Amino acid sequence: MSVEENKEIVRRVIEAADKLTLEGLDEIVVPEILENWEKGIAWSRKTFPGHRMRITDMVAEGDKVWVRVATSGGYAGGWMDIPATDTQWNNTGVQFYRLSGGKIVEAESLFNRLGHLQKLGAKVVPAQTEDE
Repeated sequence: MSVEENKEIVRRVIEAADKLTLEGLDEIVVPEILENWEKGIAWSRKTFPGHRMRITDMVAEGDKVWVRVATSGGYAGGWMDIPATDTQWNNTGVQFYRLSGGKIVEAESLFNRLGHLQKLGAKVVPAQTEDE
């Protein structure tokens, strides 16, 4: 597959993530990854109503595609013992994909978890060590 074809596959995945659906992704994502995403999609629907995701940057080389994404939504509770709030949040992250034979075979994500927790009103306190 060409770099442009790989980028188009990743765009389709991000569009599906924006809609919180896996519909049609079995054609372009290996089953092991889809099974993992299925759990995340179901959880996100309940936890982050109004969830949105969009690509802000994309870089590709060979069989690898990196995207920077912006996400946003509401918060209905159920994450890390943080009570539900009416908070609207936004976040940024980076996602890495490796493709083979027209399918995503590897996927990883890094998001600003600390910033996300703070936007939801969580109190982030450093852990105490035995020396303190």
